[in-house]
Parts: sequence; structure tokens; C-alpha cells
Amino acid sequence: IKFKSITKKNENNTNALYIFNNTEKSYLIKNILLKNEIDLDLDFYNSKFATDNYQNTLRFFPSLGLTASYPMINYKNQNSILIEPITQIIYSANDNNKVKIKNQDSLEVELLSSNLFSKNKYAGDDRKENGFRINYGISLKHNGIDNSSNTFLLGRSYREKKQEQFDVPSGFSENHSDFVGNYSMYLSDISELYYDFRVSDSLDLNRNRIRTNFEVLDNKMNINYIQIKNFASRNNSDTEQISYGLERKVFENWKLSFTQHRDLAGARFSTPFKSTFGINFENDCAIISFNITRDKSYDIDIPSITNYNFNINLF
Repeated sequence: IKFKSITKKNENNTNALYIFNNTEKSYLIKNILLKNEIDLDLDFYNSKFATDNYQNTLRFFPSLGLTASYPMINYKNQNSILIEPITQIIYSANDNNKVKIKNQDSLEVELLSSNLFSKNKYAGDDRKENGFRINYGISLKHNGIDNSSNTFLLGRSYREKKQEQFDVPSGFSENHSDFVGNYSMYLSDISELYYDFRVSDSLDLNRNRIRTNFEVLDNKMNINYIQIKNFASRNNSDTEQISYGLERKVFENWKLSFTQHRDLAGARFSTPFKSTFGINFENDCAIISFNITRDKSYDIDIPSITNYNFNINLF
């Protein structure tokens, strides 16, 4: 059960109560893993728009789902390789009731490798995927004898009819979506590499993201890069950003840290839009941190600001 209340200055007020029930059961038939799900969602909206009176709207949203996977594993020299094709079939009733239920929390949709097998790719509650759809892909994982691991995922979605907020920038150009996938590599507790992407049928890279953490001479470092095409930004239809950070232990309980964010799409490589320098103290009884942030990420008419942050956590 979930309750939500939204009040706006323009007198668009909404109170909503969400009651949801999920029943699932798993089977194993000739090495094929099957999971069937039944979702019963009952939503009640009490809404007022501008000068209208409050109106009550009841929405019933049943959904049926079946997920099938066929894991295949092979062992060699104490290393293991797992290959698993996955298919998810879902059908939901079409009861979004767009006329009476305004979309306030589900305006942003983006197909990612992390939500490929989500039954509902809307982030909020005002809209839900409906009709017949299929999510399918393949997953691979390699576990090494030295506790290292490599994983890879590739897949896409199919939907019988267009959803309200699904479009080309979000990864849903036609009935078949773009391909999404990710690759991750772990060499130790502090060394990792993660890459996820979205690519069209014509092999246009519409989204790239790289995240890595590693250690060099007792310095912990991280680099994050993201590129998205057809993104509604202020100056460019594409966005491209990079951030990096460094953390170093200087005394027994003291650490220094530095992070910086740069906008590559605007080609302003010499003007980072956000920089943070921090000093941290940590022992068994307390964590004390002091951070200074120089922020230029606001609108061009707003001058840069400097924030000072001081935190004490006692145990």
C-alpha cells in the first residue's frame, strides 16, 4: 500500500492511494526455469484541476507475466562460464485512464540495461506499461579462480503498441526498441570497470556510460563518463560529461579527496562546472568531514556559488 499527495500553486491537487498485490511461482522443467506472475493493482485518485471540483477516479490494472530462462554452465580449470538466454512475456490491461489521471511522475522514460527486464519501465505511478510486450536477451558470466569476474548482458524489448511517453530519445523508436547491454569486470574489491550502452538497429551509439574504480600508489581513483544523444539540454541536443575523483590517506585516520565534473558536449574543457575538495577524519567512534564545493552548473544568468559543508557522525 502506498499513499501520495501533491499540492501545487496553480490549484492542481492530487491525492492517490495505491494497493498492489503480486503472486509468483517458479518451476523447473527440463532445465528451463519458468516463473509466472500475477499482478493486481488497484489505484484510487482524488484530483482537482484549476477551478474544477475534486473528482474520484478508480483504476484497476491486472497484469500477467511469464519469464523463461535456460542457464548453461561450464567448468574448466576451476573457472566457470554461465550462459543464460532470457525471455519475458507480459500482458497488462489498458486502463491508464489518461483523461482523468494526469501524468505528473512518469514523464521521463529511458530504456537501460538495468530496467530491460522490468515489467513497468515508467519511473512513477501515474502511467503503467500496457498491452502485450516481450523483453528478451542473453546474459554471460565468467568467474575466475582468483575471485575475478566478467559479466555481459545484451537484449531489447518488443511492444505491440506504442506507449504514451516512449519515443526515439528514450530508446523506443518502433515496436522493437534499441539494443541495450552492459559489461562489467571485477579484479579485486577496489578495482572494477563498468560499461553500459544503447545502440540502434543501424548501430548508432545513442548512449554510453563508463565507470571505473582503481588504486594507484595508495591513491583511490574513479572516472565516470556518460554520453547521451538526442538529450533535451540547454545548449545542445547531445550531452557528454566526465567526472573524476582522487582519494588519498595522509595520516592514520585522515583522508583528502578531490572530485571534478566537466561538460564535454559544450567543449568547455578548461571550465569545470563543479569541483569539490574534502578532508575526512574517521575512527571507531566518529566520522568528521569538511567539504568545499565550487558549483557553476546553474543557469548562465546565475553566478557561480561556493558551498561549505561540515558533518559529524558519532557512533
